[in-house]
Formats: sequence, structure tokens, C-alpha cells
Amino acid sequence: MRISWLEKTFAVFTLFLFTKPFIDTGLVEDGWISKQGDYLVWGVFLSVYAGAFLLLGKRQFLEWASKDKLLLLLLSFVLLSLAWSEDPAITFKRTIALLGTVTVGIYFASRYSLKELVTLLAWSLGIAAVLSAIAGVAMPHYAVMTDEHYGAWRGIYVHKNILGRLMALSSISFLSIATGFRSHRLVGWVGFLFSVALLLASTSLTAVLVLSVLVFMAPLVNLMRRHPMLVPALVASSLVFASMVVWLTDSSPVLLKFLGRDPTFTGRVDLWQSAELVIEQNPWIGHGYGTAWVGEGDDAATDISRFSEWNAPNAHNGFLNLTLDLGLLGLVSFLLGYVVAVRRSVAYIRNNLTAADIWPCMFLVFVLLTNLTESVLLSYNNIDWLLYVATVVSLAHNSVGYSRPLASQIVYG
Repeated sequence: MRISWLEKTFAVFTLFLFTKPFIDTGLVEDGWISKQGDYLVWGVFLSVYAGAFLLLGKRQFLEWASKDKLLLLLLSFVLLSLAWSEDPAITFKRTIALLGTVTVGIYFASRYSLKELVTLLAWSLGIAAVLSAIAGVAMPHYAVMTDEHYGAWRGIYVHKNILGRLMALSSISFLSIATGFRSHRLVGWVGFLFSVALLLASTSLTAVLVLSVLVFMAPLVNLMRRHPMLVPALVASSLVFASMVVWLTDSSPVLLKFLGRDPTFTGRVDLWQSAELVIEQNPWIGHGYGTAWVGEGDDAATDISRFSEWNAPNAHNGFLNLTLDLGLLGLVSFLLGYVVAVRRSVAYIRNNLTAADIWPCMFLVFVLLTNLTESVLLSYNNIDWLLYVATVVSLAHNSVGYSRPLASQIVYG
């Protein structure tokens, strides 16, 4: 089955859109998109949901959506949370967006192989990198932060940490291309170095640490093919070690002082403690998807603002944020699905021989590490969750030996 250039262009545009460029930035506030433009943004996302569903078809969508049962279990908690949500209207609206994001993720899993997904991702994030660099040079008053993060680049995004996280993701996608595709080796290395340069310009310490861990892991994961018995131990120890490095660097006063960082990690420690207090109010089922940070009265948002001096948009920890929304039952549901996906990614590495085949394992480690200090788990209209859905569904498909139609080799000019 050959995929047209028009559909490939749609795929690259979709991945770029889900990085949410220009949205909620100074570029937006000063006229690129006015406040009324929220309707335009939602219209574009709804159009992409519909386009992905139409390209997929109802029958194929249902077939692929049922491949990962644990993902369906997690999504069922989201839907059920409408019954106990503190703000059902907010939960309903955000659930629609989440299901749209999942639909797009399933579209990518069904239409493209994991190798092709990496290529598409590299092109979309490469566009984001080029536009961020142009914005930083041509419009530094917008693309370079001037507040407490003075001089840090945010590019076409609202914050430096978002640019840093996306450039870490861009770096590992281009690294996969450089080491796994001989015909694209030069493009891969140029993209990798360019992405690393922008990551450093963002001054995002977490992104630097995450990328360092992933680059260190890449050759080790490739070596595991020769010694398959070491696979489980090495993957588990790498995850634990990487998590400890990021966590200790982010929370240890001694290390933070050495690195010139705030011992409270820019208020995150207080925020996490506040979130834990709110979780205790409804620990098993949470406050309803998307509502832990909205509403009035004695609800989660009021309590968090009461205990924390930082009026943050989320818990800045994906696992805490998910527990706030869906409780411990939701968190356990996600963790079970994640562990199964890691096991499948290890099997995928052992059964596939090219360097690009380590992408699923690398991406799953990326998800774990970034969510220690950011909240992108179960996040609607977000490229991290779109890619997570696409990756776990593809791994589920490969694990049961379904025959995938021959997708066209993606080569861009």
C-alpha cells in the first residue's frame, strides 16, 4: 500500500501542530492569533481529528483501537470520571480532545511503521527547530525569555522547557535516522547537532539530562542484541538509574547549588507537596479528568493555590497530575500499560536488527524521565501523548504477529 505525498504532508503537519507552536506565546498575544483565535485553534485540531479518522476508516479504527487493552482501560477511567468530575463540562470538553488525540495516534500506528514514524517526527521537529532558530534571531523579544529565565530561548513555544523537551525528542529522532538509515546519515547528524544546539540555548537542565541519558543508553541497547539475557536487567537498571539522576539533580540542594539552580526547583517541591495533599482528598478515583486545576470553592485548584505560592497550570509531574485527575486506580492502569509496552519494546529490539529499531525503547524512557518534572501524561493535543499512543499500539500490533500492509518508504527531497 503506497501512501500519497499529500497524506505524508498531512502527517508531518499534524505532528508539528501537536507541538502547539505559537499558541499562548507573545507571538499570539500580540496579533498572530487573537484571543478570539481560540476558536480557530480548536477548529484546526477538530479538522485534524476528523481527517485522521476518515483516512483510517471506522472498521480499521475499531480494529486498531482494540489492540492495546490496557490503553483502553485507562481511557475508560477518563470516560467514567465524568460521573464524579468536579466540573463535568470541563471534563467532557477535554475528554473529546483527548479522544481526538488518541484517534490521531491510532492513525499513525496503523498507517506507518515505527521506522516511518521516526522519519515523520524528525521532519516535523526539524521544521520546529528551524522556525525557533529564525524566531530567536529575527524576533528575540518574543523568542528569548526576559523574566526569571532571562536569555533562555523559547523559540516558537510558550516556555523554554517546552522548547528544551521538544529538542531532546528531536535529537533522539535524528540520532535514530543518523544511525539507522544510511541514505539519510548526513541529514540525521546535521539535524541532531542543530537540535542539541537549540536545546542548550533553552537552558533546560532536565532536557539536557534526559538527552544525556538517552545518548548513553543508545549503544548499550544495541549491544543487548548479542546478549539477550541481559536485556531485562539492563533496561530495568537503566530506567532506575536515569530516574534517580534526573530526580536527584532536580531535588538535591547540594547538586542544585552546584548547578546554579533554585533548591526548591523553581517552586516545584512546594507544588508537589501541595498536589499530594489534594490527592489525599480523593485518592482512589481522583477529581475527574482535566479538573484538578479548575473550579471554585473547596476543590483541588483552591487547595493547591492555598498550599503553594505558585499558581502553576499543572503539577509539573505527570504521575502526580494523572493521580490528581484519575486517582491511584488511573495511575496503576497507566503503569501496567507502560510496563507491558517496555517489555514489548525489548522484544522488538531483539527481533529487529537495525539501529533505528531502538526508537520505541528510547521513547518510552524519554516519557518516564520527562514526566518527573513535566506533566504530559494523558495530555490532550500534545505530541508526547500522541506518540505514546502510536508507539504502544504499534508495539501491541507487532507483539501478536499481525501482518502489516507494506507501507511506502518515506523519503523526502
